Amino acid sequence: MQPITPKKESLLERVGALYRLLESRFPEYRSKQGHLDIAKLAADNGYAHETVYRCVRRDIIKVPVAMRLIKFSHETPGALPIYWDDLVPYVLPGYSHYRAPVSAE
Repeated sequence: MQPITPKKESLLERVGALYRLLESRFPEYRSKQGHLDIAKLAADNGYAHETVYRCVRRDIIKVPVAMRLIKFSHETPGALPIYWDDLVPYVLPGYSHYRAPVSAE
């Protein structure tokens, strides 16, 4: 009997919230299949495609990448703007658990 090997998931099968956020904010960066063209988005931001793929795979984005994507979203026709509030959960995982309580004032 042959051992069963687990099926390797594709990136699209295991995408997280960061991928869905970027996909929703950059509708002009859709592939022919309708998915986010990460390689094109990365290249147009001056990054190697692996830089953005790494962020998407981990659901974590480094500050310089976040800053560039925010700026790019505001300058790109057809893009919906991204703000810091959108990216804080991916720049600072656990932020919502450790931030100061909202003032009652």
